[in-house]
Amino acid sequence: MLTVLEEVSLERLKTACRNSIEKGKPFTHIHILAHGYLMESVYGMALHDEKEKATLFAASPLDVKDALSPLAGEPVIVTLSVCDAAQSGYLLPEKSVAYELHDAGFPVVLASQLPLTVPGSTVIVEHFYGALLAGQDVRAALHEARIALYKESARTGHDWVSLVGYVRLPE
Repeated sequence: MLTVLEEVSLERLKTACRNSIEKGKPFTHIHILAHGYLMESVYGMALHDEKEKATLFAASPLDVKDALSPLAGEPVIVTLSVCDAAQSGYLLPEKSVAYELHDAGFPVVLASQLPLTVPGSTVIVEHFYGALLAGQDVRAALHEARIALYKESARTGHDWVSLVGYVRLPE
């Protein structure tokens, strides 16, 4: 029911996505906890290098989209506990990790436009997924997570305003 990939690389992430489909049990929710990484003019994320596990690799938005691409078009919710994962390039019109995933066909992508606090990441997971597991609509779950972040803003800072959701649901 739960697959945890520690110290994940792009290739391990893509393989896990492919394997979930081959087993007839495609992932329904993907939660990525990683550091954001500024790459020239766009924010990506720091993942582990496939060859040297102790070395971090700067994964661009397109790299992350490619790694998750086996699941594109499936009813998958992606949450990115990654600083600046929803921030677009500031010099060039490049897209954010969140935008690229949503544009690739993931119907729900949650991410932060700014640096994300550790307590904020925890609050998002607890309230967003708690609401979903209680049967709430994804939009209501996003609202509940944002309210919880606001109520705990002494610990979570600006996370309540930084959290964005890219949502495209069927009629």
